[in-house]
Amino acid sequence: MRNYAEETEKRVQFIRQAVADAHADGILFGNSGGKDSALVGILCKMACENTEGIILPCSSKRNFTIDKDDGMEVAEQFGIKTRVIDLTAQKELAIETMSQVATLSQAAIGNLAPRLRMLTLYAIGASENRLVAGTGNASEYHMGYFTKWGDGAYDLNPIADLTATEVFESSCAT
Repeated sequence: MRNYAEETEKRVQFIRQAVADAHADGILFGNSGGKDSALVGILCKMACENTEGIILPCSSKRNFTIDKDDGMEVAEQFGIKTRVIDLTAQKELAIETMSQVATLSQAAIGNLAPRLRMLTLYAIGASENRLVAGTGNASEYHMGYFTKWGDGAYDLNPIADLTATEVFESSCAT
């Protein structure tokens, strides 16, 4: 049987070391309201007091309701400071601007939101000397369910080796 308490401590130590090695002042992560971002936020907060989640709704009605509410609930429960930044206008501007010179495919449009989220996280992270924590799990990586230079970009990812099932199990044990 897995020892999730021991694994949690190893993940926390990994995060602490990454922050120390980078001489960073803290950590940012995209708080989507899902199980992956919840576990990443909890682990980062355990490792670094200066951890903040950024909720980044972008066009989708669900982003402004269920996902946001779930993200805020976990953040409150674990004392994770949270900001909300609506990226809808940026996505619409990007589509308008690029459509002047190219016909955007649905895949290109679909990948704009994850890339805008990562651009936002890195801009804030650079401005505040924070690392950007990834929230993708091993199942997503192996299935190719991520956006290159979007949710697939990060400075550290404490759950990259966990499958979706293991994320859930680890969350229950944390």
